[in-house]
Amino acid sequence: MIGPNGLGGRGALRAVALMIAAAALLPAWPTAHAEEQSARVRSLYLSGSADGTPPPQGTEPSAEPVLFDAGTRAVFAHFSYEEAADQSIGVLVKGRGGVTCFSHTAKYNGNGSVSIEISGATAYAVLTAGLNGDARDAKQSAKQAAERSVGVQEFLRAAEAAVLRLQWTVDLLGNVVLPPEPTKRVDEIVTRLEQARSILSRAIELPADDVTGKQGRAAQVDTMLGDVVLASATLSEEAPSMTDLALPRSGHAAADAFVVQLEIDGDIAASAEFWVWGPARIYLPQVSKRVAIR
Repeated sequence: MIGPNGLGGRGALRAVALMIAAAALLPAWPTAHAEEQSARVRSLYLSGSADGTPPPQGTEPSAEPVLFDAGTRAVFAHFSYEEAADQSIGVLVKGRGGVTCFSHTAKYNGNGSVSIEISGATAYAVLTAGLNGDARDAKQSAKQAAERSVGVQEFLRAAEAAVLRLQWTVDLLGNVVLPPEPTKRVDEIVTRLEQARSILSRAIELPADDVTGKQGRAAQVDTMLGDVVLASATLSEEAPSMTDLALPRSGHAAADAFVVQLEIDGDIAASAEFWVWGPARIYLPQVSKRVAIR
């Protein structure tokens, strides 16, 4: 017998059954998905060695970052996790201005403890690569400001913001003890960025109807940033040969601290901070200031 929708009795019953089964499965997916995100961070602390000793149970986290000597070649981030299910756990280090200095991500399962080396050589490679990429972006904004008649002010502001970020990055590079040639390139980049930012500031302050004046100054910055792109590319290309470098000196104000973020599938789960500054002292481990149990 054929029903009104062209299905026999058994076919209609089977279709209804499939629809009910599918509907029953829908609410279960978020629960299963939530279970997949069940990895938890048990601890995060910093030390000056790969076998650093964790702080005693119940130790209150310090209100200040951990202090390491100027000249320290590596800091180690130690963390433990549990109930990971093939999940990405990453260690990200950011310096003043939010500049990325280090990044490491790996997949983890079950329970375990890990020590990640944050070395001066790796930080230098990350900083020089970031400097070159940001310099290209800044140059593109300046070029657009120089060539377009619409949106010139917006492109100038974008270039100014990009140059400021470049200055944060090169400030960190300037705090690394380097051989003479890379030091010279870093100094040249510092000079070019100072000039570019000054010109951009004056261009932005020009009257809105002085488009030609704004474009002319943007063209000057485009040329200057071309020099920065070339110099930063050389620094980045030479970075693999720079295998014995200290971490950048940080300063000792709260805003100077390097921030170590522990991320699970891209979400911050814990963090800790450190300085690289001043005379030698005993390294004391520090529990994360913000440990999230999820």
